[in-house]
Amino acid sequence: MKRTSMTRDEQVLWAVEYLAANLSKEEVENAECSITVQAFADFFAAQWPRTFNRMHFAAQVRQAAQAPVPQGIGDTKKKDRSVQLFDRLFTLPRR
Repeated sequence: MKRTSMTRDEQVLWAVEYLAANLSKEEVENAECSITVQAFADFFAAQWPRTFNRMHFAAQVRQAAQAPVPQGIGDTKKKDRSVQLFDRLFTLPRR
């Protein structure tokens, strides 16, 4: 059976990547003051009140936004399943 839920680390990683990719540069630079970042942080803090650090989360968003972004479908680190299938269909067989 396929698991449909995400672990805590997967949830935080997804949120960090989402916010880093979709927020304006100004919002990312002031992540601690961003209403959007704080809404995500409040949600996670409600789930994990004793162990979630809002300031660390904002710093993670800022750090992810400053990281270089891989371009195109050639990113071998994390390929979408449809991209993997497409690559397999249109790759010449090895000799």
